[in-house]
Amino acid sequence: RANGSALESEVAARVGTEIHRVLEEIDLRADAETEFQRQRERLARRLVGAPAARANALELLDELRHGELLARLRNLEPHIAARELPVLLPPSGAAGPVAYVEGVADLVYRDPNSGEWVIADYKTDALEDGGPDLYRSQGATYAEAVRGAMDLPETPRFELWFLRAGRIVNVDLDALHSRAP
Repeated sequence: RANGSALESEVAARVGTEIHRVLEEIDLRADAETEFQRQRERLARRLVGAPAARANALELLDELRHGELLARLRNLEPHIAARELPVLLPPSGAAGPVAYVEGVADLVYRDPNSGEWVIADYKTDALEDGGPDLYRSQGATYAEAVRGAMDLPETPRFELWFLRAGRIVNVDLDALHSRAP
């Protein structure tokens, strides 16, 4: 069973990587159906040698096609500052250039309703009860990096986009700082 778990983790990681790539490369201004088919064909070709990952990724992409998150992404297009933005920060408490924290912010946009800056992180795993708590530290790191890089007066909001569940969850970054050690 251990091999099965390792294989499942490998498949999940590959699916996540490929779906992130689709969401980075998709032309949000193109005809939605034509662009979806183009991305679906590209995804299928990239995963031709990985049948389990291919089936899983194509299934998730089909779910996205009919769900609200892809439509939301398309509607946000004029407000998007970056997709797959590399972030680099010194780790907390580190002095000098001896270490760094590296990551990629999946989506950075300006909320068209509030004007607030937002960082969204795509999650291809299932929505779990503790999901937001699991990613709070990641969100705080990304928010600090984006705030500093863009010289923003306020810390951006952090959202998790659970692609399988079709849900967006706001993560309270202030809760990270208000917890007792």
